[in-house]
Amino acid sequence: MPDEVLSPVQKPFCRFYVVRHGESQSNVMRFIAGHTDPRLTPTGKQQAQKRAPDFKHIQFAEVFSSDLLRAHHTAKILVKHHQLLVKTTDRLRERFYGKYEGSDYDEFNKLLKELMKKYEGLLEAQRRKERLGGEIESEDELFERLQLFVREMSVAYPGKNVMVVCHGGIMREFLIRIGFGSRSELQPGAVKNLGYFIVDCDGTEFFLKKAEGIEKEGVE
Repeated sequence: MPDEVLSPVQKPFCRFYVVRHGESQSNVMRFIAGHTDPRLTPTGKQQAQKRAPDFKHIQFAEVFSSDLLRAHHTAKILVKHHQLLVKTTDRLRERFYGKYEGSDYDEFNKLLKELMKKYEGLLEAQRRKERLGGEIESEDELFERLQLFVREMSVAYPGKNVMVVCHGGIMREFLIRIGFGSRSELQPGAVKNLGYFIVDCDGTEFFLKKAEGIEKEGVE
């Protein structure tokens, strides 16, 4: 979406600025990170420093991040001038990949295609509940973590702005579920480092206001 001036958030809505972390060691080395804890690279820190001015004028009531280092460090850089402590939670972590964490990214994608063949005949609602390989967190589980967090915080902070720094996979799933794009339009990796979206929530419904640094296939 092009840059735009957003009207002030109104009660009972809470406005969330949901941001992906900067480049991490796993991004560079191309392995599945999941709940493992690689750090930001120097480039990742620079990406966060470059994005920080976009949020400098926003008055945040709270800042939350995943408890994984790559997200927590990004959040601290983004709100350095806001004099706010970053609160961490494991509810904002990336998708859990079980025994596949640490796997080479390209090799894992080949394996994933094989795993997906077992579920091709299932309806979408059934497939979303499945744990691929028996232990990879399901799409439903992933979405529920972020949606419940946003709903709870919207009730706690009506009329306020809240920053959330987390991960590309959980952000992608959320965007798909609220109708920003289909799975084919939002491919894995669609949410770039320091990509973000702004969403208003009243405790139940979600209203997407802006998306930046998020690629949709087939959309110019």
